[in-house]
Formats: sequence, structure tokens, C-alpha cells
Amino acid sequence: VTGVQTCALPISYSYVTTIANIFESNYDYNTSFGESVSIYNDIIAIGASSISSSKGVVYLYKKVGDTWTYYQSLTGSNVTGSKFGGTVKIDQSGSYNIIVGNKAISGSVYLFNYDSSSGYWTQAAILNANRTLTSSLENVNNNWPPYITASTNADGYGNSVAIYGNNIIVGAPTDTCYAEYIGSNTWHRRGAAYFYENCIGDNKNWILLNKSFGSDAILTDNYFGWDVEIYNTSSIVSSLKTNFPFSSSYLQNTLYKKFDCNPNDYIYDIIGQYVLYEKNTDNSTWNIKTTVTKKKQYGEPYSVYGFDTSLYDTTIVV
Repeated sequence: VTGVQTCALPISYSYVTTIANIFESNYDYNTSFGESVSIYNDIIAIGASSISSSKGVVYLYKKVGDTWTYYQSLTGSNVTGSKFGGTVKIDQSGSYNIIVGNKAISGSVYLFNYDSSSGYWTQAAILNANRTLTSSLENVNNNWPPYITASTNADGYGNSVAIYGNNIIVGAPTDTCYAEYIGSNTWHRRGAAYFYENCIGDNKNWILLNKSFGSDAILTDNYFGWDVEIYNTSSIVSSLKTNFPFSSSYLQNTLYKKFDCNPNDYIYDIIGQYVLYEKNTDNSTWNIKTTVTKKKQYGEPYSVYGFDTSLYDTTIVV
């Protein structure tokens, strides 16, 4: 056929880089090494939350030439069972600071500052949940205030973390258990996202700007805060359903099912959500810009939308 141009695909090569001396003297087969990873320029951070009786460690590797070499271990002041390293992020704004969360039922988040003069990271701050903030939890049932009793709820604080410059977000997907109103027997579990800012540029003194449970469009029962991301003045927080994962038989039976035809399945119609926030530079608060809801489509497998997210410039991947 004449007049048709084709683009020949370039030959591609796959390279596998082996990281040696991974565990130093702490080697253990049950380490969850690789549970979380983050890369920025010549630094890779790899979490191993099950090492040392689940105290957890984050291993840092530096690229020298074509080789990634073990460089430093981060441990913080974590204790047995804290699952330190369950999630880790390197600041993509250029500071090289590192934030480390956990996959425990409740925990703390650690910030490590990079010292350009020494070339190493040191612990700079510890962030903890403030469970008394409930102002953005919407009223229900004729605007009656929700009744919150679980002050020691296993909130999952630190299940997800994100850092960009002077901004930090921490997800707590099981933050609050509450009744619809005092005396109600209807209980809900609601996740939350905590927004922090470092106002004086020392990366040590972080203040809690606001805590968000999402918008009225978010599912009443959810894992809001399962994953969080920041880029510049934009951020996203994903919201999973509390009834995941489904059984394999349920997934098979619903593959070619139209939920809209059965009103009893309205809860299962939604497979996940995320909320897009924009930071108000006037008062430094994060405001909801839009809420995106994903529904199961006929013939598509049932998935957990929002289990992992990524944000860069004006592009969102879910």
C-alpha cells in the first residue's frame, strides 16, 4: 500500500538491577522488604515493616555510577509492632526529606530531614493523630450531630503519607467510629486525612491545618485516607469501601451483572472514590475541589478503585 507511513518501534531492553547487602546484620526472611518504595533522583527508600519483631526499618540506597549501594537505615523511635516502614515517601520538591508511616492499626508518622553537609538523614519530627477534631464530619438524620464515642479507636493513622515541600498529608482510613446520633443503633466507620504545614521552614515544627472526612458525596462507611498524594498545591485522598475484598465467587458472579437493575445492590455499585483538594494560599487550608466516584461497569472485573494513586502536575493515576 502506497502513501502510508509506519512508525517502527525501537528495540527495547530490560535491565534488572540487583541491590546487594540488603539487610546488613538484620537479615530475616520475614521482613516485608519492598512493601513500600520511593525513588527520587539518585536515592531509593525501601520499607521492611516486619523486621525486628515488626519494629520496621527503611533502607536507603544511593546510586553510584550504575550501581545502587546500601547507604543508610532509618528506624526512628519506633517500638515492637509499630510496622515502621509500611509506607514511605521521598519529598519530590527537591529537599530529599523522607516521611515514613506504618501499616499498624494505629501509629505515628516520622519525618527525616536530609542534611546536605553530612549527606545523611536524621529524625526531625513525629506526627500523631489529633482525634478530637471532628468538625468536618457532616451531620446526619435531620442535621443531628453524629455521636462519637471511640476516642481510642484504632484509626490506622499513618497507613498512607505524602510530603511535598512544607506540606504533609497523613491518611487514617479507620479514623472514627460513630453513631448517627445519640441513642442511635446505626454505626458507621469513617476514614480521615490530616493536613500539616511547616510554617517557618525548619521541617521540625509542623502544625495541623485541618482534618477532613471528605465531602457529603463520600460513602458513609469507607476507608477514606487509604492513599494520599501531594504535588505542589494539589492533593488527592482515596476512599475505599469497607466491604473489600470480596470473595472470589462474588467477583465471578458479578462480572457480567448490571447492578443498576437490582436496587438491593446499590452499595456494591460503587467500587471506590477519590477527592481532589486544592490549597488555599490565603489561609493555608486545603479545600475540596471535586469528588470522583468510580462505578463497576458491565463485563469489567470488580476492582478496588483507589487502592493506589499517583499525582504529578495535572495528571492523576488511580
